[in-house]
Amino acid sequence: MSRNSLVPASAWDTHTHVFDPGNFPYAVPRSYTPKAAQVTKYPVKTTGCTCVAIVHASIQGSSPKALLDTLSKAKSSGLTLRGLATIDIENTTDAELDALHAAGGMFCLQTKENWN
Repeated sequence: MSRNSLVPASAWDTHTHVFDPGNFPYAVPRSYTPKAAQVTKYPVKTTGCTCVAIVHASIQGSSPKALLDTLSKAKSSGLTLRGLATIDIENTTDAELDALHAAGGMFCLQTKENWN
């Protein structure tokens, strides 16, 4: 995999969204509708990064399925992937959290809770 040599080999792209509306439809209503953006099309030659943090977008709802699918493609994409999930703390199961951890070493979880 050819990459931009201006960026150190261990550099991370710390905020990238992946969209696969054919397999994971967008939430309704939503504030925007992006085109599909697959992890296999990630622009390594432009960014120079082979380590990528995939961020779960609000338009993907609160299910971690799209993120889990993306993280499962790390080896075939040639990238090191980690994920940031948005979860519904009332409905996300321990099994789903375990799957997220196993798939990409989850380093953070966002919630839609109001902390006030």
